[in-house]
Order: sequence, then C-alpha cells, then structure tokens
Amino acid sequence: MTINDGLELLFTAGATIRKTTGLVVDVNFLLLAIGGFHLLCALVLYWRSGENRLKTFLRWRSFSADVVLVAREAVEYIIQHAKANNPDSSLKTVEEFIELTGKKVIHVGPEKGQLLDSIVKRVNPQVVMEMGAYFGYSAVRMARLLRKPGAKVFTAEKEPRCFEAAGDFIKFCGMEDRVSVFLGPAEDLIGQFHSKTEQDHVDLVFIDHWKPMYLPDLKVLERSGLLRPGTVLVADNIVYPGVPDYLEHVTNSPLYTTTLHPFQTRDSHAGDIVSHDAVAVSVYNGSG
Repeated sequence: MTINDGLELLFTAGATIRKTTGLVVDVNFLLLAIGGFHLLCALVLYWRSGENRLKTFLRWRSFSADVVLVAREAVEYIIQHAKANNPDSSLKTVEEFIELTGKKVIHVGPEKGQLLDSIVKRVNPQVVMEMGAYFGYSAVRMARLLRKPGAKVFTAEKEPRCFEAAGDFIKFCGMEDRVSVFLGPAEDLIGQFHSKTEQDHVDLVFIDHWKPMYLPDLKVLERSGLLRPGTVLVADNIVYPGVPDYLEHVTNSPLYTTTLHPFQTRDSHAGDIVSHDAVAVSVYNGSG
C-alpha cells in the first residue's frame, strides 16, 4: 500500500463516520488516534512478550549508573590506602575495596588479569590499544609489564567521569609516561590513531568496552591498516554477558586464529550466581 492509498482510506473512513454519525472527523485526528492506538498495542505486546527484556534494560540503566560512581569511589579508596607510584599495590587495593564494600567493579580482575599478564609478557608489545579504560585498571596492569623503550598503552574511555577517574588512577600509579587515555569512543581513537599517537600499527589490542560495539569497532580496526600479521587481540566477556557476533567473526574469519580461555565469574548482583565466561585471544593472520 502506498502513502496515497493510505490517505485515501483515511478520507473514506472520515466520510463514513460523518455519514453514519453526523460527526466531522479531521484526518489529522484520525492519524493521531490510529498511531496512538498502534503504539499502545505495541507497548502492551512488547511488555507481555518481552517483559524480561524491559526489566533487563532498566537494571542495565541502574547498573551503568552504579559502575560509574563505583569507579570514582574505587580510585579514591586506592589513593587513600595504596602506595603511590606502585602499580602492584594499587591493583591489589582494588580487590581490597571490592571485598570491603561488596560493590561491583567491572574490571578484568586478578584471574583474567593473570592471562592478560602472560600475553603482554609473551607479545612484548611496543604499541598497545585498549577499547574501554573504565578507571584504568587493565591499562595500568598492561603498562607495568612493558619492557621496550617508549612502549605505551593508548586507551579510550567514552564516559567522562570514568575518563577522569582513569586519569587520576594512572597518575597515582606513576604510569603517565606509559599510558595515554583519550576521551571518546574507541572508533574515534582508531580513526585518529596515527595523528594522536604518531604510531602506524598496534601490536596488542585489549577489547573490554560496550559489548555491542566489539564487532563494529573490530571492523573499523581492520579497515584502518593498524593491524599487521602477528597482532594479538584479547577480548573479555565473550560468553558472559556474551558477544556472539564478535566470536563468530574471529572464529570463522581466515583473518584470525582464535583460542578461547574459559573462566568462571561470580556475579554478586545476580545472587552470587556463578557464570561461565571466556576470553578470546586472536592472532591476526593478515589479509592475504
């Protein structure tokens, strides 16, 4: 049906109402009434068929606000209780903060952190890119293990309050010369990487930002020319909360050789449910 057909039906409906009831009905009123009715029906159907999705969305909004506030609280606690210019002391104090307060900190954590440590040591990168700084935990964790002169972590954080917390955390750890944090989405950092960093490639990429952006940002990275054969990409939360499109891409594409490292995650916000998760480690093979 075309727009003209639809308008003709509306005029016909208005004429029928006028003929049978004597009422004059404006077409605009009919459009608003029909549109409002359809919207109401859609909301009711969505609620009935996807009530859990709506509840999940509301919990996510609350969770997102919480983790931003917790980032600042964690950094303030670290500054008060850890040793300045001592990354290991600060990383350990993060876990003390979690144990003391019971609050949710969405960092890579000590268990997955050990895997990340081993990858950094093995790759021995000159240039590291991180998507999603949060308050700087993983950036500092990687930076403290860099051995090459001038080696550096470049990380992007979209949330301004987390960006500020990351700057304070990185400075307190004494890692300002090894970590640069940029305010904005990962896509912007990728697109402006050469102009911002004077680097033309990346050796290691750590992906731990908004899950729906894993694959889109990876494809931007593939088109950027920053990847070279042997570049290692590490992606967290592949199974929980889960990033199936990213996993399918790095598993099936000839561009990558991918290994999954399983972990168990205990979520105190979900009643201490133990969830199975995995970290995907992919080696870029080149475009052929």
